[in-house]
Amino acid sequence: MELFALEDDVARCEGHLVDAAPGERLPLLLALAWYLRQRDTTRALALAADAEQLAGGEGQTLARVALIRAEDAWLRSEPAEADAHAAEARTGFETVGDQIGMGDAEWMLASVAHDRGDRERCSGFLAAAGMHYRAAGDAVRAACVDARQLWYAAFQDPLGTRAVLAEHFGRGGHENAVVATWIDATRAIITDLAGDFGESSAYFIRAYRGAIRTGQWRTAVVMAANAGDKFSQLHDLASALAWDETALAIAREAGWPGAIGQALMQTGNAFRLLGRHDQANAHLCEAIELMSKLSGSRNYAISLGYLGELALDLADYAAALNWFRQDEDCIGIHGQPDMLIGAWHGQARALSGLGRVSEAVAKAEASLALARNHDNVEGQVAALRVLADLHRSHALPAPAGASEATATLHFLTLALEAASTIAGYVVSDELRYGLAAEYAAIGEYKLAYENAMLASEARERKFNKEAHQRAIAMQMREEAGYAWDGGTCIALHGSGLGH
Repeated sequence: MELFALEDDVARCEGHLVDAAPGERLPLLLALAWYLRQRDTTRALALAADAEQLAGGEGQTLARVALIRAEDAWLRSEPAEADAHAAEARTGFETVGDQIGMGDAEWMLASVAHDRGDRERCSGFLAAAGMHYRAAGDAVRAACVDARQLWYAAFQDPLGTRAVLAEHFGRGGHENAVVATWIDATRAIITDLAGDFGESSAYFIRAYRGAIRTGQWRTAVVMAANAGDKFSQLHDLASALAWDETALAIAREAGWPGAIGQALMQTGNAFRLLGRHDQANAHLCEAIELMSKLSGSRNYAISLGYLGELALDLADYAAALNWFRQDEDCIGIHGQPDMLIGAWHGQARALSGLGRVSEAVAKAEASLALARNHDNVEGQVAALRVLADLHRSHALPAPAGASEATATLHFLTLALEAASTIAGYVVSDELRYGLAAEYAAIGEYKLAYENAMLASEARERKFNKEAHQRAIAMQMREEAGYAWDGGTCIALHGSGLGH
C-alpha cells in the first residue's frame, strides 16, 4: 500500500474488489479506502467501516481505519479529533511493529500540527516519519518526507533550501509522482521569493497537476490557490481568478473548511486588486469564519493582513489598525519575521491615517529594525518608504543624523541604499518617482530629472520582466489546462486532460 496512488492504481484496486472472493476482500477494501481518503472521503469512510467489520479485532487493519478517520477529521478542520485518531493509529501500528504504518501516522500528525501553526511539532513528526520509513526500507516514502520538509524550509531559507534540493534531488524531477509534486512545490516557493513569479506559477501548476494525479487533493487546492496568487502578482487578474476559482471549486465540492478558507482568501485578494471591494470583503470574511478553528495557521494570518490592506484601500483606518493588530497576534504564534514586518508597517499606515503620528513612527521604526535584523531588504525598503510618507504628510522633526535637505528625502535615500546592497536587485519605479518628486520640491531639478529617467527605465524593465514571466506562466497554463467543474477536471484552454 503506497502513501498516495495514481488513478490507474485506484482503478485496478476497484476492479479487483469487484471480482474478489469473500476471503480476499479485506486488504482490497482497506487499500481502496486509503487511496480514496482525499478523492472521495465519504466513500473512503464507508469502505473503512466495512473493512473494520471484516477485520474483527485485527490490530493493523484497525490502526489503518483509525488513520483514515484522522485524515477525515483533519480535512474537516477538526484538529483535536484528528490528533486523537492519529495517535490511536500510531499506537496500533506500534503494537504490531508496523514501521510504515507508524510513519504514515506521523505524516498525518505533521499535517495537523502544520494547520495549527506549530512548526516545531510539524518538523518533529516529519522527522519521525522519515525514521520509520527508513527503518522499513521504504525509500519512496522517505523521499516524500525529504521533499515535504524542503517545502516548509523554503519559506524560511529559500537559498539554503535550493542548495539542499539540488544535492538531494538534482536539477530535474523525480520518478515518483508524489515526490515530484513536493519538489515542484518547493521550487515554486524558491522562485517566488526570488521574484520570478512567472516561473513560480509554472511550478505551482505542475505541483497542482501532480497532486491531482496522486490523489493529494488538499495539496491540489493549496497549489491552485498559490498559482492564482502568482498571477495576481503578475497583474494577470483574469488568470488569477481562474485558478482561485479552481481551488475554491475543489474545496467546496469536498466540503473542507480550511481548504475553502484558503481559496476564498486568495480570491478575495484578487477581487481587492480589481477594486471590487464588496466582493473582496465578503470572500475574506467568509475565509476568516471558516478557518476559525485554524486561527494559528499561516493562512489565517494572511487573511487578516489582506483585510487590513482592504481597509486601507477604503481609508477605514480604524478597521485597518484592528485587522493588522489581529494579524500581529496571529503571527506571534509562527515567529515568521517577514509577516511581522508587513503587519507592523501596515499598522503604521493605519495609525498615520488616524493622526496618531508618534505611534505610527514607532511601528514603522520597529518594522525597519526587524527587517534590518533579518537582512530583509524588501522589508527595509517598505518600512523606509512608510517613514518617508509619514514625514511628508505630518510635521515631524528631522531624524537624528539626517544629512539630506528633507526628512522624506533622507528616508527615500536610505531606501535606495538598502536596495543597492543586493547585486541585481531592481529598484522599483515607485521609489525612483518618489525621489524625483522630492528633489523637484526642493528645486534640485537635475537630480529630479535623473531619477525620473531612472524611474522610467525601471518601469520599462519591470514590464518587460513581467511580460516574460507571464509568457512562461501562460505556456505552462496552456500545457496544464486544468479547471474544476463539479467533480470533473476540464480544460481551461480547450485541451482536456484527465485527473
